[in-house]
Amino acid sequence: AILIGRFLAMLRLTLLILALAGLASSLQVSSALRQPALTRRSAVGAPRLAPDVFMKSKEDREFEEWARQKKIASGVDPDEDFGTGRRVESSIYLVGGLVTVLVPVIAGTWAYNAGYLTPQ
Repeated sequence: AILIGRFLAMLRLTLLILALAGLASSLQVSSALRQPALTRRSAVGAPRLAPDVFMKSKEDREFEEWARQKKIASGVDPDEDFGTGRRVESSIYLVGGLVTVLVPVIAGTWAYNAGYLTPQ
């Protein structure tokens, strides 16, 4: 009876770990979402043109220069790449989330197997 009880407890723990692993994998950000929309392939499979391919009108260039001057005047670096910072931030949160989930699961499994935790 004790052997069956331990087996059932280990089975429950294994199923819980598998369920948590499935939930954790659903939190991953798809690599398709990280790509800019204009560089993704369309449904047909033909590559779309990048935004730099199109010629800009004089009005567009004037507006970009005006916006650049406004950013400089407000103290913001107009050449700062926010996408890179967001990707780094995303990877930091991913690592933190994995640590948050995996450390208690691994420590709990070890403690249970070592006999420090017993089913009540």
